[in-house]
Amino acid sequence: MFFMIKHYFKIAVRNLGRQKVLSFINISGLSIGLACFSLFLLYSINEFSFDRFHKNAPNIYRVYRWSEAMNGQEEGGDVYMPSPLGPAMKADMPDVAEYVRLSEGWGESFVKVDEVVRRMNVSYADPSIALQAIKGAVANPVKEFEDRIKIKNSKVKSKK
Repeated sequence: MFFMIKHYFKIAVRNLGRQKVLSFINISGLSIGLACFSLFLLYSINEFSFDRFHKNAPNIYRVYRWSEAMNGQEEGGDVYMPSPLGPAMKADMPDVAEYVRLSEGWGESFVKVDEVVRRMNVSYADPSIALQAIKGAVANPVKEFEDRIKIKNSKVKSKK
């Protein structure tokens, strides 16, 4: 058995020496394919492990909006919802215990600071996001939150 495998390796090395260009193409294609597969696998593992650290992970949901294809536009989904959706779902659906709304700074928004209105990129979230994030990690999140994090009301001044 060992002699047969040794013979196959000898033939493989001889073929690599004779057909250098073809060997280079095959080896580089294989290594690029393995690298792409590895990156895709790592990305997939990261995406599917989203919010799994939380003890209430089976009860955490993200609301998606699906748009049908109309007027030449493609169908598709996104997560950008109207702001009143969170409170309305909590009021109308008894299964909704809590909600957190997040907004990314996609474009400039008007922000009023010290009676001066400016345009800037702003990201914001509901104040309950801090309690929701640690609720699954500690036994008494409110006490833990008060003990560890001191929130001070301070004015944000932008210098432009």
